[in-house]
Amino acid sequence: MKVIDIEAPIVPRKAYEVELDEQHFLEFTEGIEVLPAMYYDSNPDTIFYYRKRHEDGEPGWRGGGHECVESNGAIRAFHLDSLIVHPKYFKRKAKAAKILASKGTGKRGRPKMDPSLKKTPTVYVKTGGKRGRPKMDPSLKKSTVYVKTGGKRGRPRKNG
Repeated sequence: MKVIDIEAPIVPRKAYEVELDEQHFLEFTEGIEVLPAMYYDSNPDTIFYYRKRHEDGEPGWRGGGHECVESNGAIRAFHLDSLIVHPKYFKRKAKAAKILASKGTGKRGRPKMDPSLKKTPTVYVKTGGKRGRPKMDPSLKKSTVYVKTGGKRGRPRKNG
């Protein structure tokens, strides 16, 4: 893959020249991170996400193009030959495959228990018991009638 300059009426534009063994750089899916040719050599602060491909002849798309969204929400259009899938996507993919291959099952934590040591599950049978503290028998309650004494209620005053 090389970045080439294509002559244009005002300013030359940059484009990618992709070889046959590098066709995976052109497999666009919606939402994947892409790298425009004009930002290939520099490190842009913005990230571009692929949105849609427009063919030649669609209204407003003379020559066709790709529609992308910047990380700040701006919608940008690029020529068909000036966009690839970001190379760091493939580095991450290779790294993830390497990690999965190096570890065994990929499961963590406590190993499974031997099935012979497990209890056999039984069906729960309700006993009919009640929940909470049982009510007190009314005959055991001591009920006294309140008699007014005429005294003051509450805590006595401090200055009294």
